[in-house]
Amino acid sequence: MRLALDGRALCGPNTGDRTYWLSLVRALRRIRPDWEITVLTRIPIPPATASRLEGATIRTVYAVSDRVWTLFTLPRIVAHGYDLMHTQYTTPLRCDVPAVTTVHDISFRLHPNLFPLKHRLLLNSSVPPSMRRAAHVITDSYASRYDIIRAYGLPENKVTAIWLAHDESFSPQQQENDRALVNQWVRTEAPYVLAVGVLQPRKNLPLLVETFGVARRRADLPHRLVLVGKSGWNMASIHEVIRRYQMSDRVIFTGYLPDEVLPSLYRLADLFVFPSKYEGFGLPPLEAMACGVPTIASDAPAMSEVIASGGRLVDPYDSSAWSDAIVEALQNRQLRQEMSQKAIERATVFSWQKTALHTVEVYERVIGKVRGLSDD
Repeated sequence: MRLALDGRALCGPNTGDRTYWLSLVRALRRIRPDWEITVLTRIPIPPATASRLEGATIRTVYAVSDRVWTLFTLPRIVAHGYDLMHTQYTTPLRCDVPAVTTVHDISFRLHPNLFPLKHRLLLNSSVPPSMRRAAHVITDSYASRYDIIRAYGLPENKVTAIWLAHDESFSPQQQENDRALVNQWVRTEAPYVLAVGVLQPRKNLPLLVETFGVARRRADLPHRLVLVGKSGWNMASIHEVIRRYQMSDRVIFTGYLPDEVLPSLYRLADLFVFPSKYEGFGLPPLEAMACGVPTIASDAPAMSEVIASGGRLVDPYDSSAWSDAIVEALQNRQLRQEMSQKAIERATVFSWQKTALHTVEVYERVIGKVRGLSDD
């Protein structure tokens, strides 16, 4: 099998799309070492990222823009000797080999108010036709699969739900350098509550900051709130809540952090919180659970599916319930220990090997269908 991946997401910062490619490629290399996997990009992949691709071939072919890359460059490359192409979200208009595309979620369709107009227009104009052109669509959860089929009328046998997983570095075993790493990148000796994700409206951070402020006042909590992720749009709403509750010294923005820092940051947190209004999967809560962090997350369908009994699920629009949950968890050590154990147990259900095996099944079905048609 000669597999081509559109690896542009590997050229940027630490996003979920980048994590998906890195983890999937590494797992595929382990279970299908005889496959030739080529990661194609239009600009060079940073060396630190490239070193983690474990034997995959990296090929950079310049194009003046992503649009030119998708329309012309990518299909021209894969037409020569590849059996299958795998993309995320977008596929070429025409291609000589079958394409599988992964669409992590369709929040842009279901919650358009959570996206800037420019992004909303781009995603709504490009992703649905890409899914229709693709030979098969992979998504991250059964909830997301249901949304895609319902919203776009795709055949049920064309969309497969394949759970993501956490990297092996996310484990509950404390490391000697955990405290040093956290102090270096976060610079706080105080106990903290942790949230991870792009700072954008979909993540429901104004509600989180408000409920943390209420919880801190009610219970006289010594904790700080650490927000990890790049700044998205409408940051003003977050800063307004911080001003209202006089918490400029209590909320820490870290921006992106190196991959090696996150497991330490999770392990030393007293609590992980994730009140997102919508997700296709919810990778940060899974990473937190794998590290044994007591986890509170929204009860949005995909996260209810993934987290299940591994964490406490709360309505993302119920600020009182969030404040209550935060206070209860931080004031009850025994409860946190019970939540930690349940989190660890739930996280063992997920692995990138399982993700890769199910992805291979999709590849082989697509290839088998194409070859069967060509034999007729």
